[in-house]
Amino acid sequence: MLFTIYYVAATWIQSWRLNYVKNKVNEYLVRNATVVLYQVPEVDITSDATAEGGFTVQVPSVSSNYCVNKDDAKLGDLLWNVGNKRVYSLFPKQNVDLNQWISFKDKGSSVFPINTDINNIIEIDMDNKIEVLIEADFLDGQGPGEFAKIDTYGVLKAWKASDHFGIIMETDVNNLARLGLCFLFGHPNIQDGMEIIRLETVSCSGQPCRLLNADSIPMPRTILLQSTKESDSAEEAEDGYMKSISFTGSASTASAKSGSPKGPGSTTASSKGSTSAPPDNDAFLTRKCPAPPLPQGSSPHHSQKPPNILILCTGSQDVAVQSKEALEATLQKHKYVLYSTSQSEVCSSTPWADNTSMLFTHGRLGGDMVKPILNYISGSGDGGEGGKVWCVCPGAEFLRLLLPCPAVSSAKDSLESKGVVSYKQWKGLKLPHCSLGVRASEIPTSLELAKSQGKINVSLKVLATEDNSHEPVLLLISTQTGAGKILISLVKLSTGTGESEQKCLEIMNELMSSHLGLSTSSSSSVPPSVSSSPSSKGSQGTTFTNGYFLGRHELKLEFLSHIKDRMKDNVLSINSGGLSLKFCQSIADIPKSGATSSFLPVLLHTCPPKFSTVEYFENLQTESIGRLVIYSRILTSTMNLLTGPVLHHGIVVIASQQTEGKGRSSNVWLSPEGCAMFSLQLVLPDTSYLGRHAPLLQHIIALAVVSAINGIQGCEELDLRLKWPNDIYSGNSSKIGGVIVNSTSTKNSLVCNVGCGLNVSNSVPTVCVNDLIKERNKSKGINVANKDAKGAVPLTMEKVLARTFTQLEKLIEAVQSDKVDKVMKLYYDYWLHSDAEVKVTFPSGQTQSGVITGIDAFGFLQVKPSGSSSVFTVHPDGNSFDMMQGLIIPKK
Repeated sequence: MLFTIYYVAATWIQSWRLNYVKNKVNEYLVRNATVVLYQVPEVDITSDATAEGGFTVQVPSVSSNYCVNKDDAKLGDLLWNVGNKRVYSLFPKQNVDLNQWISFKDKGSSVFPINTDINNIIEIDMDNKIEVLIEADFLDGQGPGEFAKIDTYGVLKAWKASDHFGIIMETDVNNLARLGLCFLFGHPNIQDGMEIIRLETVSCSGQPCRLLNADSIPMPRTILLQSTKESDSAEEAEDGYMKSISFTGSASTASAKSGSPKGPGSTTASSKGSTSAPPDNDAFLTRKCPAPPLPQGSSPHHSQKPPNILILCTGSQDVAVQSKEALEATLQKHKYVLYSTSQSEVCSSTPWADNTSMLFTHGRLGGDMVKPILNYISGSGDGGEGGKVWCVCPGAEFLRLLLPCPAVSSAKDSLESKGVVSYKQWKGLKLPHCSLGVRASEIPTSLELAKSQGKINVSLKVLATEDNSHEPVLLLISTQTGAGKILISLVKLSTGTGESEQKCLEIMNELMSSHLGLSTSSSSSVPPSVSSSPSSKGSQGTTFTNGYFLGRHELKLEFLSHIKDRMKDNVLSINSGGLSLKFCQSIADIPKSGATSSFLPVLLHTCPPKFSTVEYFENLQTESIGRLVIYSRILTSTMNLLTGPVLHHGIVVIASQQTEGKGRSSNVWLSPEGCAMFSLQLVLPDTSYLGRHAPLLQHIIALAVVSAINGIQGCEELDLRLKWPNDIYSGNSSKIGGVIVNSTSTKNSLVCNVGCGLNVSNSVPTVCVNDLIKERNKSKGINVANKDAKGAVPLTMEKVLARTFTQLEKLIEAVQSDKVDKVMKLYYDYWLHSDAEVKVTFPSGQTQSGVITGIDAFGFLQVKPSGSSSVFTVHPDGNSFDMMQGLIIPKK
């Protein structure tokens, strides 16, 4: 059934997009440019025996073939993306010669060449009239969309039929904007099988040919309906002609009942002409679906240990580097973060144990290390989940205290020697061996060991011996539950050299996966030697990639003009560390060395192959944040590009993968593909609210991420939470994101460089948003493959980032305009710590128990001591936190 649909413009209260189109058209008309609204066709690939490979590809022109100066057209700015529709500007203004066109009938109604009613009264601002070229494609049969009476948008002046059907319409910006929204958010047909594919502002010359026998054209047949209803929907008459529709309301509020596509921000009004209530401008400050309640006074807990591995080396720096490289080569990529530590830190009250997947030590350990390690493997304070420890040549003193048995009590350190070791299929390896003078047969199979409080029973198993002396070289100690383990290695696998190096890595891989329960690489390879020179390779051999400068053409020109005095030969030095960018017109301008850890070529006019600019800009609804983007698939760190002088308010750096992702307090942020990672520069007036309360910004950014995702259709019920000071959680168990903010002051502004990462589609190292979506759909029995299903579909990085920037700009504007209370109410809707009990340790060593009451105006944690009505604050920059266990400890 054929439907007639009237597209009507909403008022500026109802549709900001209508005003956007109008403003953009006016802006470019003043500049003597052409504005084009265009539907991108499928690529036309045709057979051509003369072409290489036998095919040619027909690429559509940026301007219409009806324009006489189409070959001179230069693409200006991309103004809007909606699906396969584009809005862009062209220079110079395009011209159509009407001498070969035919004029429309100048009075009455007609069915030739299309159904028209010249008697329609069209309100046109004659002082600002414009000419618009409308192109329609000839389709087989009825078009996929709806019938649009284009003679209600302007006066039809001329037509021409060629490859496409062309119409010249005289109208104004307001009517063009109405028709433009109809085109962007629907598939309007001007006749059966004639779908509009282009709207283009033009200037016309010449005069169209007049029809001398216009009176012979038949009148259209219509059936007048007498409806008792106040509003009649468009229906199809039995003879195939459209019924005439009568609306009792004004034309500006009419809407067809069936199949009416609404433009963004528009509303469907009643037939009486009543308008819908203005939208709630503060709706973004409300969580659509309340989060599931947490137990009273609860704190978040880990469902699994965080992916941190601590490395403690008591030998030379070279040994520490070799150990780290060997672990990186054998562990699963992007699964773990490696940190260096010391014996004093392990023995201190710092809550490292509950945040560590494995402790790796190399070299002799002091006796005071025994109890912290035993506490760690027994799962003290961690709900029973034991930790993993790998000690390489820890020394006789440590082993005598760790294993109180006759066989080990006489152990003595001896000079390191070459030993011959066989383990499983790896036979006869000559490796550095730390002999203790203990035979494998003397090692007991079980022991009772004393930890800080109480004792634990462990089992002992010799995994390998030295081939000649039969001394144990690999000894596994396991708790009764099997969760906690200590692997004692008396051969130095991580510093193997020569032909045995690859085999050593293979043994390390097998030991960590089989006995320590860690995720390892499917194929371990010898790591490259460390070099201080810039490299095109990142960690584990990752290759750096070129950058792409994205955004409106005029914005990019404004940015380049702003930094031109700081550039030399199009190269911008970012910071004293040697990082630089080179802005390139084309790939030919990129040096042969390509992108390296310290050099990033940035293409000015090319779209990246792995990042959908269409989806990104379609979801972006901001004035400044995210409007300029530097994207690179693989970078060292997005934060590195913002560490120098001020670039631009709202500029964003996005990467699909980082080799040196940065977290808070010099922590490392794992950056696998599938993780949405960005850095953002904000320049805030120092007299504004956030300019005076800068520490609050990190909380606003984290709030923007979670509230943006919960605002996406189908994602309202995802249980996303905020953990103070800067973490994003799934429920109260798994960290899926984090925020870092570095701020500096200038003369009148506060420059804030923001870094953020969120697991969107990467299930490693913890969980990701798309995992949560999948679980939600499964729990509700929703199959998203069914087009009628109402489940959430997996999110893309582009959509998450654009929605986050949109929400962030709204939140910042709300805070800056005295709506802090509303923003904080939304923040507490995601808050994990209400009434949670904590234990604060002061620099003096004194401890104080209390209850978290919230955060203050600066974002600092507020704690009410037990038995007191007073409140004190805790600053994030001066303390270490284990909010999982309710501990706050001063940094050393």
